[in-house]
Amino acid sequence: MRYNRFMQPPTIIQLRNPRLFDKAIYVTLAVMVAIIAILFPRVLVSVASIALCIAFGLVNRLGYYAIRGPRQATLYMATQSLILVALHALAPTSDVFGLLSFILGIQAVLVMPNRTAIRWIVLFYLIDSGAVLWVRGAQGIIPALFNIAVFVLTYVFAAIVRQAEIARLENEQLLVELRSAQLLLHDLAVAEERNRLARDLHDSVKQQVFATSMQLGAARVLLQHN
Repeated sequence: MRYNRFMQPPTIIQLRNPRLFDKAIYVTLAVMVAIIAILFPRVLVSVASIALCIAFGLVNRLGYYAIRGPRQATLYMATQSLILVALHALAPTSDVFGLLSFILGIQAVLVMPNRTAIRWIVLFYLIDSGAVLWVRGAQGIIPALFNIAVFVLTYVFAAIVRQAEIARLENEQLLVELRSAQLLLHDLAVAEERNRLARDLHDSVKQQVFATSMQLGAARVLLQHN
């Protein structure tokens, strides 16, 4: 269904050019894999974390762009959240997985109603900050407070992107309506010209018939006199 500017804005916003955002996600995952391979000493933890990062990328590639309604959006966010929790459980002392929460926060704002997206962002904050507080105790309070600002900025950035995409859709709809109006005006102008030519032709025929009838009347008078 085509978006109408007089209707409510669509809930699911797809970026016009998502390649740049996708590349940023895959670069982030590649950096995480490199960090895991370098810093994680235990082989099993390293392999499992890398597998989960790959799973995150696959779910993003196959699931995010398949979202067509609230159920698909919820299923996608729940799946990615489980992957995020598993990564934090495997490496509770690592902070690198917080970037995935920011990515999910942006996606939540783009594909969900505002209040639902905020709830998911709060959940991502609790996952990241909860892991930090669980491992570091009182020393994790500062990172947890810092995460509040980061997640707020994540929401603001995503909301700006969403509004920009809605404005783009409205502009495209206005352009379509303008082109339709131009075509309608052109058709009206053509019809008006045809009607004018028909009136002129009709008036010309009437004048010719009137002139002919006058000539015939004059001829009758001349014939009667002669």
